[in-house]
Amino acid sequence: MKRRLICDRFTCGLLIRGGVLLALFAGVHLMGWREHTTILCGMMPVSDGSAWLAAYAGVAYVLCFLLASVLAPILVISAVLWAFAGNRFQKGGCDECRNSGTE
Repeated sequence: MKRRLICDRFTCGLLIRGGVLLALFAGVHLMGWREHTTILCGMMPVSDGSAWLAAYAGVAYVLCFLLASVLAPILVISAVLWAFAGNRFQKGGCDECRNSGTE
């Protein structure tokens, strides 16, 4: 009997959420908001925008960076573990339980 990974809605949802966080970080990085993180140290960025916009962009960039570097890998790892656990403990039970008769 060939085993295959189970990709239910929960597993796919975790992967999609991790991908959205990575895409969000890629978006703010491509928009050039990295230079606005200098306002968190008290320095104004070189751009001509307002200080409030620079502060918002700097905080948003740092928040997206932390989400993409901490939460996205956790979501992907948990999706992989959930897929393997779902494959192991299906409705029919695991192989050892079926063979011993203790489902």
